[in-house]
Amino acid sequence: MTLFCSCNTVTTLLHSNFHSDNNCQFKRIIILSINKLLEQARSQGSDNVSAGDLQSFFDKKVSDIRVSTSSTAAASSASTNCILSSFKWVTLDDVAMAVRALPNEQSASDPILTWLLKDCSSELLQFLYRLLNASLLAGVILTAFKTAYICPLLKKPDLDTTNAKNYRPISNLTVLWKLLMKLVAWQLLLYY
Repeated sequence: MTLFCSCNTVTTLLHSNFHSDNNCQFKRIIILSINKLLEQARSQGSDNVSAGDLQSFFDKKVSDIRVSTSSTAAASSASTNCILSSFKWVTLDDVAMAVRALPNEQSASDPILTWLLKDCSSELLQFLYRLLNASLLAGVILTAFKTAYICPLLKKPDLDTTNAKNYRPISNLTVLWKLLMKLVAWQLLLYY
């Protein structure tokens, strides 16, 4: 609902200033894009199944999987001489490159929109540099990074919208999580 309200607010502001600027074509594209997103959000949502029903269904599903796999043998692992004892300090250039490589997507739990982060990256670079390096070197991921906005998505459009089993949960992680994981992935690729 927050995304819906925010998009409506932006659309209203753009409409009110539509003829006051020379960027009418750009504004027209933005308005059409926002309207398209709003239509998708409306078509994906469902009032036929409650959040509580979905939570109960997925809690039971996870519990059943844990019970059915509890008696299986632990996976064996081969010993190796490869040891990654800690992550390396990332540079300002690494962080800047990772910010530029982020997809233009965001979660409802994001503290900042991805496009805004990219536009303001020169001002935020030192902060991100310190924050991400502190997390990497301490080996701790901040709780705020791990927060996800979970959105139920109907598996197929022709399925019954009142049955919780017809949905799959989509976890939209924050842009800060994506940024940290991109830096971790780069270090792992360089290591191996």
